[in-house]
Amino acid sequence: MNIRSLMMVCGTIGSFIAGAFGGWTTSLTTLCILMGIDFFTGVVRALLWQNSSKSEDGAYNSSIGARGIAKKFFIIVIVYIAHRIDIEIGANYLRDGVAIAYIVNESMSIIENLGMMGVPIPDILMQGISVLKNKNKDKDDSINIGMFLAALLAADVVLAFSFYDSYAMQM
Repeated sequence: MNIRSLMMVCGTIGSFIAGAFGGWTTSLTTLCILMGIDFFTGVVRALLWQNSSKSEDGAYNSSIGARGIAKKFFIIVIVYIAHRIDIEIGANYLRDGVAIAYIVNESMSIIENLGMMGVPIPDILMQGISVLKNKNKDKDDSINIGMFLAALLAADVVLAFSFYDSYAMQM
C-alpha cells in the first residue's frame, strides 16, 4: 500500500468518525489528547516509579493497561451516546458537556499521576483534587447514572420550555 492509499483510507475513516460525532470539536480533540496523556503517564508511573494504585504491587500490569484502554474506548462511546441524545432532543450541548466532564476527570488523573511521580504540583490544585476525592470516597469510579439521568431530565425541561416559548410566539 502506497502512502496515498494510506492517506485516503485514514482520511475516510477520520471523516466517518467526525461525522458520527456531529463534527469534530475542540472538546473532542482535548478529550482524546488528555486520554492519551493520562494513559502514558499511568504507564510511566507503573513502569518507572512502580507506585500505581491500580495493581497490588504498584508495578506495570498489561491486563490493567488493557482495561484502561477499554475504559477510554467506552468513554468515547458515552460521548457518542450523548451526541445521539442531542440529536433526538434537538439540542446541541449534551455531547460537549459530557466531553468536558471527562476532560476534567482525565485532567485530575494526569495531575495525580504526575504528583505520584514527584512532579511539583501547586498546592491549590492538590487541595482541589483532595476535596473531589473525599467527596466521592464512598463511590466507585463508574459513572453516576443518577446524576447523568438528572442532567438529561434538566436538559429535557429546558428543551420543553424552549418549545413552549417558540409555540407561544407563533400564536
